[in-house]
Amino acid sequence: MNRSTLQLALREMQGVLTSGLSLAALGIAILVLTISGPFGTFSQLVLWQRALYWLCLVVPSYVLAQGAMTLALEVLRPRIADRWPRVIVAGLLAALPVTLVVIVVNAIAYGHIGAAD
Repeated sequence: MNRSTLQLALREMQGVLTSGLSLAALGIAILVLTISGPFGTFSQLVLWQRALYWLCLVVPSYVLAQGAMTLALEVLRPRIADRWPRVIVAGLLAALPVTLVVIVVNAIAYGHIGAAD
C-alpha cells in the first residue's frame, strides 16, 4: 500500500461527510431506523436514545465502510484482476471495521463494557 492509496481512501471518507446528498441519505436512514426501532431498539430504548444509537451506528459505519472499501479495492487491484471477485473480497474486508463499530456501540448502549458473563 502506498501513500496515494491511503490518501484516496481518506478523500473518499471526507467526500461522504461533505456531500449534501450523502448526508441527506444518512439522515433519512437514521430517521427511519429511529422511528421503526428495528432489532429490539423500539422496546429497549426511548426515542432520543434510539436516535443517538442509530446516529452512532449509521454514520461511522458508512464512512468507515466507504474508506475501507476504497482502500481494499486499490490494494487488491494488482492481486485480483477480475473486478467482481475483487469487489466481493473488498466488501468482506470493509465489513470488519463496521462489525467493530457495531460491537462497540452495542457494548456502550447496552452496558456490556466490563461485564463478565
